Amino acid sequence: MMWREMTDRLIESDSELSAWRTALTVRYIVNSWNDAHDTPISEDAVPLFLCDETKGDLTEEQRAFAKMRREEIQSGIRRMICEWLLYDSMVPQGCAGDFRQFHRRLRPPRESVSRGPLSSRLCAPVGRCVAR
Repeated sequence: MMWREMTDRLIESDSELSAWRTALTVRYIVNSWNDAHDTPISEDAVPLFLCDETKGDLTEEQRAFAKMRREEIQSGIRRMICEWLLYDSMVPQGCAGDFRQFHRRLRPPRESVSRGPLSSRLCAPVGRCVAR
């Protein structure tokens, strides 16, 4: 919970980051809904709903859908921040030479991709760096 609060505060404290996250979330909700449904979701109602869940002319199904997709984006942003911080600390230690190497060492092979919690996949304790 502390990580969630910390990353959310970080984004909310910067107006540009906050606007970027909102625009990204709106685009993700609208495109996801429109890909899966025949009736499009209102692009004007989604930002209103994100700012205040009592606003926006969305059906109950659309509200539930928007809440799920909003959490997916926020969770993805939290993972991105964790990975960036980890990368930023590993490169100076010589644990990874560049982002491609960092990514290759920390991501499982494509056929074994897990959707488990971030802490178990990425932020688990590591004994020491692997030689380049």
